[in-house]
Amino acid sequence: PETIYYLNAIDIVFGMKEQEHFISMNSDFGNAYLQGRFNMPAVLQNLKNTIISKLPGIQTLLPVKYEKIPDVNIKLTAEINNAEWMEKLLDIPVQLHKPLRLAGSMNSKRQYTDVTLRVPDMVYNSSRYANGLFHITTSGDTLKTIARVRKYDAKRHPSDWYIRGAAVNDNLITSLSFNNRSRNRRLKGQLNAETKFFKNANNESAAHITVHPSEILVGDTTWHVQPSDMIY
Repeated sequence: PETIYYLNAIDIVFGMKEQEHFISMNSDFGNAYLQGRFNMPAVLQNLKNTIISKLPGIQTLLPVKYEKIPDVNIKLTAEINNAEWMEKLLDIPVQLHKPLRLAGSMNSKRQYTDVTLRVPDMVYNSSRYANGLFHITTSGDTLKTIARVRKYDAKRHPSDWYIRGAAVNDNLITSLSFNNRSRNRRLKGQLNAETKFFKNANNESAAHITVHPSEILVGDTTWHVQPSDMIY
């Protein structure tokens, strides 16, 4: 069937400011501002390069590769308050109950990245999510990330998920915390792991995954996760 979607207003401005390019967008569904030296493919590749600079061994295990790019130096802010266009035009089943906000900056020469995405309340594919946050930043020689979200089930009961990660020198430290916030069937805990990327005796790329001692609360019983190792 034919789909017709109308925008009442959209205003896009291109120009120069402080000897840098900028793009400004204001519309029915939100606004955005981007300033600096950039092209979009280079911005996305710079994010990949930042991850690879901390975890070079990941290139042989995942479909990501380091590529030389023009200098990227940008600042970005965006606020999206209506996602109807995403559903109508892109067939992405999402609705925003509160504005989505994105803020970030990148500087490839300084190997600096800091990006924050906040999604306070949305429905995706008929499931509600709240308190959504994703933050990635370079702190010294370490790349750090955090991600959290509260997911509601069909009975509107929430469960909380929180992930932290730190990457440096081909070493990735991760921590997953979860809490289903149930009084009768409680599931709460934290899993801690460390992944080291390396070359094995045959000069093949490999990953050594170590699960550190962790605790999981199931009902009124505490389960102790013992240390374990896996080579991939």
